Amino acid sequence: MESFEHNEPAQTLLLVPCLVVGTACFAPAQRARVLRAVQAVRSYTGRRNTDRVAELLVEVWRLMDRGDWAQVWDWQTIARQNELDFLCC
Repeated sequence: MESFEHNEPAQTLLLVPCLVVGTACFAPAQRARVLRAVQAVRSYTGRRNTDRVAELLVEVWRLMDRGDWAQVWDWQTIARQNELDFLCC
């Protein structure tokens, strides 16, 4: 994700990989890299759904840090519970 320039049209395709990779990030350094990639997508596209993805990832990571593994793996339910209804396109 980091290999793409901030002004490359490929940025429009990176939100889904950011979400998928982000839900499996256990280390804070990995999380920061994913959030930077989400922010790059936001900068390029201007789409607010990137903000919802970032919110969802932060909540998933909070649950990871708490050790709530049963809930962590169901990111769709986490999104629904937090009213984060968005399209990843």
